[in-house]
Amino acid sequence: MWIEVSKEELQHIIVALQYDATSAPHLYPPLAEKLRELADRLTEALKKGRKP
Repeated sequence: MWIEVSKEELQHIIVALQYDATSAPHLYPPLAEKLRELADRLTEALKKGRKP
């Protein structure tokens, strides 16, 4: 499923994911890793101007 978001909204989403990834390791390490991976993929897609 795709949702349309602006670049500004995507940047806010990335920041939220990165924050969650830094606070999640003590709660559930595999989730923290997935959040980091997702934030990285979204950041790369944003830099390249394409959908992840």
